Amino acid sequence: MNDLSDKIAPNRLTMHGNLVESKQQLKSDYLESMGIQPWFPRAVLANSLPPLQLSDDLDSEEDVAVVARLHAHQAAEGSSVNQAVSENPEAAQQKKVAQQPKAEVQKPNQKQKQKQKVPQARPVRFGLGLYVFGDWLVASSLIDDHALYQDQAISLAGNIVKAIEGQLSPLEYHHTISWPFFSNASADQGVDAARQYVSGVIDHLKEKHETSKLLVFGGVLPKLNSWPLTGRINDSTERLILPSLYKMMDEPALKARAWHEIQTSPFLHKQ
Repeated sequence: MNDLSDKIAPNRLTMHGNLVESKQQLKSDYLESMGIQPWFPRAVLANSLPPLQLSDDLDSEEDVAVVARLHAHQAAEGSSVNQAVSENPEAAQQKKVAQQPKAEVQKPNQKQKQKQKVPQARPVRFGLGLYVFGDWLVASSLIDDHALYQDQAISLAGNIVKAIEGQLSPLEYHHTISWPFFSNASADQGVDAARQYVSGVIDHLKEKHETSKLLVFGGVLPKLNSWPLTGRINDSTERLILPSLYKMMDEPALKARAWHEIQTSPFLHKQ
């Protein structure tokens, strides 16, 4: 009887070891199928909790039967452990969830870089004629049908410059600005953008034609730069602001007003 027990005991231990190894392999396969990588600390961390121990007890008949059926299924079908796990609906669902891409969790304080729509300034509309007479750069406000009266307006501007200087200065340059300038509806074409554009053109013409005086007709340029509508302005370029050329052609009384401004200015050539 003792001999028989001695023979059975080693076989039971061997079987017990195989079952333990099979259950460990089953756990590893579960973890791998769910995308979980086991990690074991090499040293005990300060204030750490005791490690969680999973029982490897296979003495129950239920555990033995589960492992035995697993080995029988592998031998008969030649399938992997992952396929056996997939037969369990709960494990398959866990595997499916693990394989889904993880949604990016945004930190509460993380700033999202979003394009903020900056409200565009309301477009302004105007026309401005730029002329060069000798040392004078002339900026004239234009009307809608200015092309019909353009020759008369230029002639009147030339006569006013002649009255100021005491001599005739021929027209050397003519340029027209029509604003809004850009065809793109999303472009900023408000007052600030218009002022910067017009100022750039005027500065270029002053440098190119070497003019030192600015004669302004009408309210377009004064309104863009917040200047008074009439009178003399003295800074880097001396300016004289007079009524609109087109209004003076239509209202002769404005010519008398303009002549008064000219006589009280330091620009009038006195013989």
